[in-house]
Amino acid sequence: MSEASDKPGRAPAGEHAEELSDSEARMRAIVATAVDGIITIDERGRIETFNAAAERLFGYGAEEVIGQNVRLLMPEPDHSLHDQYLRSYLETGVARIIGTGREVVGRRKDGTTFPMELAVSEFRLRGRRMFAGIVRDVTESHEARTQIEALNARLQRAMTETHHRVKNNLQIIAAMVDMCTLDAGETVPTAEVRRLGEHVRTLAAVHELLTQRSTRDPDARTVSAREILERLVSLVRSGAQGRVIRLEGDDLVLTSQQGTSLALVANELISNALKHGSGVVELRLQRQDAWALLTVSDQGRGFPREFHPSVSAKTGLELVNTLSRLDLGGTVRCENLPGGGAVVQVEMPLAEACLEEGSSLRRLAAPEAAGDQNWGAS
Repeated sequence: MSEASDKPGRAPAGEHAEELSDSEARMRAIVATAVDGIITIDERGRIETFNAAAERLFGYGAEEVIGQNVRLLMPEPDHSLHDQYLRSYLETGVARIIGTGREVVGRRKDGTTFPMELAVSEFRLRGRRMFAGIVRDVTESHEARTQIEALNARLQRAMTETHHRVKNNLQIIAAMVDMCTLDAGETVPTAEVRRLGEHVRTLAAVHELLTQRSTRDPDARTVSAREILERLVSLVRSGAQGRVIRLEGDDLVLTSQQGTSLALVANELISNALKHGSGVVELRLQRQDAWALLTVSDQGRGFPREFHPSVSAKTGLELVNTLSRLDLGGTVRCENLPGGGAVVQVEMPLAEACLEEGSSLRRLAAPEAAGDQNWGAS
């Protein structure tokens, strides 16, 4: 038995060698089965080990890259500058990436690139300076972050749009209150308060419709005229007292502001037709080239002979004139029908974006009642 073997606490040389061999085998197994790519290079940048995960990440087999410069796995400009980075570190000891982790770009065998997290450490093996890099593909987290950023941006736009819409609606309500009180003196007639309530409900319905659409598509800036008018008619049915309201025409695409103003104008004209006219109230929206034409008519006595919209208009038609001219950029025409009844037409230009989006138009088809294409209050 040797002298070394006789000393207490010291393992025989053969046993020590066996433990070292086991340790190295365990380390190789850990590296080989690691989920992250592990690459080791020497001080000249030549690849010495390349585990299975690195093979999957870069598309190279280990036998293809061992002995090659690690810059093979880098796109420009790092491909050309890596040797300079390594020399600078060896000469100065100032680390650019060694000892830290950072996100860089890797290049696969097929030339495609991908974002990856890279952590580099330095170690010595049998007196040689070596470097180990641990690589993880972060493409999925990149995509997830991009999607989250896009969703946040869309949400911010939707919130901004909602804020502006609520602000505009409140301004419209304030203007309508001012119009109600201009000629009312100290008190406002009950009918005017009810009419104001109808407009507020109309604004609320349009706001709900636009909010629902922005929930589906936060980038939406337009709305269907059909949806707005259908919802409006469903609201006024309760006060129609058996009168039939017929809705037909083209399904136009409007901006959210146009949709809100159109709903208020249509609500006022329908209310006037129900109050002052008789018979069926017809509501029609048609596209004429780059213009939209809203027509509301009834079968009553029509306007008085001395009626003139710019002189005789009360609060209701003042609202129609104001919204049509200022918000819709259009004109209003009031006439009597040859066979009896009044008709009001509002002509307004369509926004360019709406013309493009609404190039394929669908016909409005309201539910039929008693053989007519109409909506009637039963």
